[in-house]
Amino acid sequence: MEKPKSVRADLWRRFKKLEERTNELTEKTKIKLEKSNKKKNKNDSDNVAQYTEKSPAIQNEEKRKKEDPSTQSSCSIEENNPKVKDLQELNQYLNINSHLQPFAASSSAPKSGLEKKINEAISLGDIETAVSLSDRLATREFGTKIAASFDAREYLKRKKEEEMSVKAKKKKKLPWGFEHKQRWEMKGNM
Repeated sequence: MEKPKSVRADLWRRFKKLEERTNELTEKTKIKLEKSNKKKNKNDSDNVAQYTEKSPAIQNEEKRKKEDPSTQSSCSIEENNPKVKDLQELNQYLNINSHLQPFAASSSAPKSGLEKKINEAISLGDIETAVSLSDRLATREFGTKIAASFDAREYLKRKKEEEMSVKAKKKKKLPWGFEHKQRWEMKGNM
């Protein structure tokens, strides 16, 4: 941009310096905002991943579907399978009470017998036994998660039924009728 004829040279230089300074400041703030947004997005994605953890069975199923194009025809068969439907329904309740669990680092819980056996197998160098025991421990923990999600689903169903029964029991007021107290108050207001 050229200097206009009606503007003095010293004012034009001053204007250009101010313009450069504002451009530098806006670039710095843009960079800071981008960095903070990246940090926020990273933290948000970690939190979302923590609460939307899928069961290993469903993760394996999704991997298999992505890898094999031939499974596309079997998807409709699996959707009709009641076991798969139940598993998908339970998946939304898997980590429903995870916010109530204490942090693992806050206190060390006593080790179970299976965990002790895993540590013994590792110390003896028997990796195969340790892996098999670890798999058993993982399936046990997953089983407890499934049981907890089943309980949560049943609890929510029960609460919904109770709410529906309470709504049904409530006496319905007719919109055009008045109760005695309302009639008395209206009469007093006249």
